[in-house]
Amino acid sequence: MGTFDGVHDGHAALLAHAKGLATARGLRTIAVTFSPRPDQVLSPEHALPDIVPIAERVDRLRASGVDDVVVIPFDRALATVTAERFARLLATDLAMRTLCVGEDFALGHNREGSVAYLRGLGVDVVACPLVRTAGRARKISSSVIRRAIADGVAPDQAWQAA
Repeated sequence: MGTFDGVHDGHAALLAHAKGLATARGLRTIAVTFSPRPDQVLSPEHALPDIVPIAERVDRLRASGVDDVVVIPFDRALATVTAERFARLLATDLAMRTLCVGEDFALGHNREGSVAYLRGLGVDVVACPLVRTAGRARKISSSVIRRAIADGVAPDQAWQAA
């Protein structure tokens, strides 16, 4: 689960881990993303454009080998849903058994649903380590890539800025 904007190397590592875990457990892998991105709804004055349009994001997610992609429309009402309620919705509506996310992931109102919080609710959460750029301590990040593109870096070179 995530915004997966650009489906960069960090996302690819997470998706591969989720796919391997699901295969080992006899489960399906469903990538869950949002459109528009939460920052575009909650702080549109600061939000940068998507790296890729939602249709391409879905295509890239499918190409990663997941079994299905679910795009959840993000709006201000969804932003008020608590982490507990959101986790229950994932369990009932998508039959979620395990949630595979990056180690800095959070969901729900005010991002209250950290990995530790979700585990405390009884959610089986697998937190994957963040992928770092070669030779740098910084995590690969869609936000950094969007900022590089906005600053005039060519999109094919912006991935190196991550």
